[in-house]
Amino acid sequence: MNTSSHGRIAANDYLTALQSVLINTLASDSYVCQAGECRHYLFNLHHSEALLNVDSQGCLSLFNHWPVAD
Repeated sequence: MNTSSHGRIAANDYLTALQSVLINTLASDSYVCQAGECRHYLFNLHHSEALLNVDSQGCLSLFNHWPVAD
């Protein structure tokens, strides 16, 4: 298996794990971005925070995911 395949598998595993956590978590905050092009949803997770966007066409995307200092 080459490095590219390992990267895809790791990315898929990461997104699958994050998705399972997000499914069971309500957004702690939401707001319209400064340009008014999308709505941000902030999720406070166990050891991290995630920011998801929904654009005017309804497309959902992971904008950011970062660790939180304990």
